[in-house]
Amino acid sequence: MDETLKVLNFIEQKHKNRSMILLGHSMGGSIATKVAYKIETELKDTVLMRAVLALFVIDVVEGTAMEALPFMEQIVSNRPTEFRDLVSVIKYGLQSGQVRDKRSARVSMPA
Repeated sequence: MDETLKVLNFIEQKHKNRSMILLGHSMGGSIATKVAYKIETELKDTVLMRAVLALFVIDVVEGTAMEALPFMEQIVSNRPTEFRDLVSVIKYGLQSGQVRDKRSARVSMPA
């Protein structure tokens, strides 16, 4: 969540006096919701609070996503920083359980 706030602050500094809309899909929806809540409750009188106008959450299963949120840091930190080739990416995706189908992995796993 702190990383997301750093990104939002960077964007706000780069584009002063512009509005922002937070958008989160699936697990990102849980993160966006937590960030919006933190901005609203702990950063009330900040430029960032004035810049963020809305929050959109798409395709999130509230309970499942919120329960998985504490484990996301571990998942991200255990992920390799780079892959040798597309075959390595697909193999990692299947072995880690992030994807279940080889065809899906070819489309959804980054090179």
